[in-house]
Amino acid sequence: GCDEDVEYAELLVDGLPVAKTTGRCHEIMERRSWDVTAYRGRAAQIRVVDAAAFAHGWAHINFDDVRFDWS
Repeated sequence: GCDEDVEYAELLVDGLPVAKTTGRCHEIMERRSWDVTAYRGRAAQIRVVDAAAFAHGWAHINFDDVRFDWS
């Protein structure tokens, strides 16, 4: 996906969105990261959203290799 309004991954902290990213309209995977030091000790989730079928008729998201640094 590449439309941040309808295809994206976002970080929710305490149920509220605090960061969002999307792709660049091609199949090549690219690493994305968020600095989450401000949210240490709080509850977080990653939500992947693909609402493009409603907005554009067709699209898909490639999402892979989620890594966490617990240090």
